[in-house]
Amino acid sequence: QNLTYLDFSYSPSAIIPSNLSHSPLLISTFPNLKVLNLTCSLVSDHTLCDEYLYQYEAPMNPTLLMSMEKLEVLHLGKNGLTSWSEPWFKKNPKLKRLNIEFNKFRSLTEAMLEDFARLFRTCSS
Repeated sequence: QNLTYLDFSYSPSAIIPSNLSHSPLLISTFPNLKVLNLTCSLVSDHTLCDEYLYQYEAPMNPTLLMSMEKLEVLHLGKNGLTSWSEPWFKKNPKLKRLNIEFNKFRSLTEAMLEDFARLFRTCSS
């Protein structure tokens, strides 16, 4: 529980079960996390990430981050994420850095703009 840095980049089966006999690690059991790297971790096949084959979509469940109030840095790049319609980071008041490069965003929604504005305010204070 004292873990503050966790790197699951390129480890999709740690978040998404690859089969029914394997249950994913519950990241929410680490409430003291300050840095979380989920680069290419929300897709089922990590080999697609570096080939820039972004025909896939891997929606993220926003409840994944809800218990991480101390989170400051979050890497979500290369996951095939699409635009979200509800704010994702309301429960992450200390979030200062968000990496969402190489995803499938086609538009910016009100919820995304709200999250980015909150992030900007956190960085400015």
